[in-house]
Amino acid sequence: RSMSRLVSRLARPRKASSSRSRMLRKAIPWPRDTGVSGATGLPIVMTLMFLFVIIGATDKRAPAGFGPIAIGLCLTLIHLISIPVTNTSVNPARSTGPALLEGGIALQQLWLFWLAPLIGAAIAGLVYRWFEE
Repeated sequence: RSMSRLVSRLARPRKASSSRSRMLRKAIPWPRDTGVSGATGLPIVMTLMFLFVIIGATDKRAPAGFGPIAIGLCLTLIHLISIPVTNTSVNPARSTGPALLEGGIALQQLWLFWLAPLIGAAIAGLVYRWFEE
């Protein structure tokens, strides 16, 4: 009896503004407006950290076999941190396709999703080289 009730509740169509989605919006404090500096700074820092982990995990001095684990966990953490802020993109190609299909504001903001990861990657390379010496 309780299983059939659960199945019927899950199968029932819901309104767009269900109580569950309202609770989720209240529970997760999504930023309202990060501005250009926040939207630029976060991808730079996230890409810097991601590339730093990639370079370190693939270094000849790193233990063999642990690179994919470190890289995957780092990418997961980056997305958990930055999706609520900018819908994140540490991969410029991932931003280009949707922006070309969407047009409008997405194309106007595409420069940010190319420039920020390039700056972050350059800084990561310089910092890693500095640590190497």
